[in-house]
Amino acid sequence: LYKSTDIYAQDLKDRVLIKTVEDITIFGNYSKTVKARIDTGANQSSIDRVLAKELGFNKYIGKVNVISAN
Repeated sequence: LYKSTDIYAQDLKDRVLIKTVEDITIFGNYSKTVKARIDTGANQSSIDRVLAKELGFNKYIGKVNVISAN
């Protein structure tokens, strides 16, 4: 992606780069590896209702209306 002579490559050599979609493992009563969208600027996170139930988070499931900038 970057040439070794790029100034950005030197700044990034000690950092961990993540993609916009990563495989992550979520732990609850059970664990499951899923693909997740990464948004480092987000104020909150959410997971699918079906996944929450599979992981045993039944008492935390609710509905929230989210207004997106997109």
